[in-house]
Amino acid sequence: MVSERLRMAVFVAAMALATTPAWAQATAATPTAAGEPIEQVPANKVVAVLGLTVRGDGDKEIGRIVDVLVDHAGAPRAAVIELGGFLGMGSRKVAVEWPALRFVMGKAASATLAIPLAMIKSAPVYDPAKPVEAIGMPQSTSAATPAAAPAQ
Repeated sequence: MVSERLRMAVFVAAMALATTPAWAQATAATPTAAGEPIEQVPANKVVAVLGLTVRGDGDKEIGRIVDVLVDHAGAPRAAVIELGGFLGMGSRKVAVEWPALRFVMGKAASATLAIPLAMIKSAPVYDPAKPVEAIGMPQSTSAATPAAAPAQ
């Protein structure tokens, strides 16, 4: 009985989609049931990051993104990268600051990490049960030193 209702609902939904005019499907902002517009982003402007290959110095493959850590507002703060190993054996995970990643779009999308390999290898292991220690891009030696705090 339930499966018969489910089949009928799927059939009705499929027929509704099939008979919708093409111009209605091509609009950029289709309202939701609550009346809020849905933003449509072209596929060549976004990339799914989980499982994405990460490349380091010399375009060498160093691992893959296995998790994204976000703050309370939902903004990405760090990526968890699984380094080395085969099928999870002999690998380790490290957290890297989100701004250290640059994403390459295209058919073979990947991420490039702006952190030297030696720094990545010496990074602390990511443990979700502990406070996150995400490594970031090394500070530039030519950066201006901060001004001293005024005496009180």
